[in-house]
Amino acid sequence: MNPIRLGDRIESGRPPELDKPYWTADNLARRVFSTEIERQDLVDVYIQSQPLAARACFLDDLPAGTPALGEFEAQILGKLLSPVSPVLCIVGPMGCGKSTTIRYLEHIVRNRPHCREQCPACRERLIAYIDFNEHVTLAEDSEDGLSQRLFSVLCDELLARLRLHRQFTRPEELTRFWAHEFERYRAGERPSKAFRRIIASWEGIHPVDFSQLSEDDMRKQERALDSIEQDKELHLDYLVRLWEYMIRVYFGGNHGCAFIILDNIDRIAPKFQRKLVEFVHANARLAGPLFVLLVRPETFDYSGVGTGMIDAPDHRGPPPVSR
Repeated sequence: MNPIRLGDRIESGRPPELDKPYWTADNLARRVFSTEIERQDLVDVYIQSQPLAARACFLDDLPAGTPALGEFEAQILGKLLSPVSPVLCIVGPMGCGKSTTIRYLEHIVRNRPHCREQCPACRERLIAYIDFNEHVTLAEDSEDGLSQRLFSVLCDELLARLRLHRQFTRPEELTRFWAHEFERYRAGERPSKAFRRIIASWEGIHPVDFSQLSEDDMRKQERALDSIEQDKELHLDYLVRLWEYMIRVYFGGNHGCAFIILDNIDRIAPKFQRKLVEFVHANARLAGPLFVLLVRPETFDYSGVGTGMIDAPDHRGPPPVSR
């Protein structure tokens, strides 16, 4: 059994009322096993879900001494580092160890040298981790306020990860990134909601030389960006484009180097789970970040996660040992 949660022995089910999360089994699991294990201790207590697998070639991009992995863990890590679709959805019942597994694998790959040939200038991956267990009030908020609060949580995490990344700079964002998005819009490529708003509000748009911005142009940019940041849905659209830029410029287009993990989305009120899934589907494209969703089977069925381009392996927890 998984050392953190009760695992498959606790059955999860669809909430009797769709507007309320299903708490009973989860509360019971928390009383039996502690779920508050520190990240640095996770490697010491983690139990591989399946027999150890032969060393996969992708592990050569990780440091020597990386622990051997079980078959399922090796499969998921391979899908993180070399995605086969823009969305990876790990499906399994409550308590089977989805969160524990992804935290364990994230611990292995975070801040490790990688992609020596493809990303010579970038020594760390760009990983965002949003655990909706930390935002349980999102299940209780009013319909009017929840969407903006939900997007605000995502914006804060994506922006914080960018600003901590050593390759990201504000001047480059306002010059090279903006120039790329303006040219993309002129060329008629897939439009960005955020930059459509920015361009619509821009005066004297022809020409704009972002390599030699005047003080007046800089003030225009700041005002336009302030307006975008007030609308969290637009700001999220802007940030996903900025992540896509980072992947193209610093990760050689390898979207396995930057991913966004959305854990415990079952915590969100079910009618708003669809809002989150719609955002993922709208932004899931191979040029951008990989989205990793951890969901229970009932959420997978109800929220529409299974539509679109996804890879959805079932989580397999370790079987009980007979004595």
